[in-house]
Amino acid sequence: MLGRLKGYLARRRSPRMILSAILFLTALAEVVLAEALLDALLISALNKRLHKLQPQWWLEGTMRQTIAPVLCAVVLLMAGGYLLQDYAPEASSIGTVWRHWRGPR
Repeated sequence: MLGRLKGYLARRRSPRMILSAILFLTALAEVVLAEALLDALLISALNKRLHKLQPQWWLEGTMRQTIAPVLCAVVLLMAGGYLLQDYAPEASSIGTVWRHWRGPR
């Protein structure tokens, strides 16, 4: 009897959990997509450069070949953060900067 009850509760709760996960990911979609875009850009830069390297020197080559794209990304993100902070000093997120840019409704 207890096993049947647990199975029933698991079946009833499962659609709610799936719906909650879908809603959670939908709400965070912009963050997830931004992370995926940044990762894809860095990995594609690394992948193009790694094809030219000899297999026995992969660690040294990886470090040497990735320093430029990583530093470029860091500098661009820091510059963007500085400009956004200068534009909207009270902002604590990109959404707040967006609302500052759009003005009062």
